[in-house]
Amino acid sequence: MASLYHYCTSETLVSILTGKTIRLSSLTMSNDSQEGSIILDVLLQMARESGLDQYTLARLETQLRRAYDFFDGLGFCLSEDGDLLSQWRGYANDGRGASIGFDSDYLRQLSGKFRERNERGFTLNKLVYDRDGQQEIAAEHFAKIKALLELGAFRSEIGTILLPTSEGDKERIKKATSDGTFAILSLMLRMFEIKSPAFAEEKEWRLVSFSTKSGEESGTRFNAGVDKIVPYFEVKLEDLGIDSISSIVLGPKHQTPLHVVERLLLANGFKNAAVSRSAATYR
Repeated sequence: MASLYHYCTSETLVSILTGKTIRLSSLTMSNDSQEGSIILDVLLQMARESGLDQYTLARLETQLRRAYDFFDGLGFCLSEDGDLLSQWRGYANDGRGASIGFDSDYLRQLSGKFRERNERGFTLNKLVYDRDGQQEIAAEHFAKIKALLELGAFRSEIGTILLPTSEGDKERIKKATSDGTFAILSLMLRMFEIKSPAFAEEKEWRLVSFSTKSGEESGTRFNAGVDKIVPYFEVKLEDLGIDSISSIVLGPKHQTPLHVVERLLLANGFKNAAVSRSAATYR
């Protein structure tokens, strides 16, 4: 895939071009109230269908909710379609903004650079909307989690007065719990790759950098909105020898002459990005 498009206001367009940076903002504070949580429902349904007893299911759900409450994702949202009416309405000031076409190969290479330097960076993920695909993601982790639950993961190591836990059982439960915690955290790293089918038209991809809701990760900043303060992580568009931005599409209500946007691009070193207008007749 050549380009992925970020819909934004004119102000954000100018900010990205002049600053050569993009912001990955809190996903759990987005307009989707289910953001990040669908994977819990998918895995719990899988657990119920597997025959786990109610006590074990309760232990599993408690740990899943704790993991969900621990993580936040900071994301930069993109679409496969650079001229989509619903996107213009929802994310580009009702068609007055623009969509920025980012070269997908560039984004993958930039992600790799962060990994090579062992720095905080991001992954590029295509979102999964269909139930079968979501179950496939959960199934990759469920078998291991179920086996660890059967070994005693997340059970009390104390036991009861009538049935105290032996030293051998305590060690087994302790190890299963440690391994189970890691397995659940590994699952939760996929939490922002799943979204409700209601959003499927958006054909979304996203850059994701993980954060913790109680931590102080290096690089996390905060932006004041109208009614909330949103954490974000800033990523510099480094020179990798290929163009980071391939195109700009102006929204159906955007009034700037094309040559002005072309000059803006050239003034900031973006020499090969094509500029066009939306084909939508929305007004």
